[in-house]
Amino acid sequence: MDRTFLKQRGVSSWWEKAAFFMMTVGICFKVTASLPEKEADKIRYIKDQYISEKGREGDFQEVLGNPHQAQAVLFVFTSMTCPVCARFYTEILPFLKEYVSEEKFAIILRDYPADPLSLKASAMIWGNKNLALRLKREAYALSTLPEFTWIKKTEAESLAKLERYCKDLCASDHEKKNIEHFLKDKTLLQALFNKRVQDKKHLNITEVPTVFLFVKQEPRKMITIHDALDLPALREAILKATGK
Repeated sequence: MDRTFLKQRGVSSWWEKAAFFMMTVGICFKVTASLPEKEADKIRYIKDQYISEKGREGDFQEVLGNPHQAQAVLFVFTSMTCPVCARFYTEILPFLKEYVSEEKFAIILRDYPADPLSLKASAMIWGNKNLALRLKREAYALSTLPEFTWIKKTEAESLAKLERYCKDLCASDHEKKNIEHFLKDKTLLQALFNKRVQDKKHLNITEVPTVFLFVKQEPRKMITIHDALDLPALREAILKATGK
């Protein structure tokens, strides 16, 4: 892997290089990768990890509606440094929220770090669980504005800028200290990374954003939405799945 490319992405230590290689190998060797798992295996994983009571808000994800009860659940896997993911959050998600209902439709927004910077950014945000969802939305919104974006040339600059933004939203010194603490919390970083590896293995995710609709009614199926910014296609799939 090109060392210059790694330095540009802020990858310096040996463990970050190893982690970054593991995280991107599925994309690098996409042509020769093994066939995706069977649909039934994917559905089983989705039901066990996200649809059951184990899949709760705060577990590196945002939940809108009730996935346990809803007829259809939209899964969105995003990365903090992905510009298309940021546009999805700011341009598309507000319209999709209109379809959320207790028995019909729910949305699960999963963190899926695509590089070391996004991994550390997610750790900084999820360390403060009470503020996590607000911090995440603000971070995505800011990254779409060139004059305010926190994504800079180096990892250090980017994290410092995001840290300042996050601290500005904190109401207490305790919350501000949490921002600093969890950025360096290797346990949290490892938990985020492990969850990402599991999702990639079981769902064959090779890019962000990845969006698919899980329909519970027989025959159960997962519908892949190839363009996360295609609002008409998303609406059509949701309406067809929920019968609205």
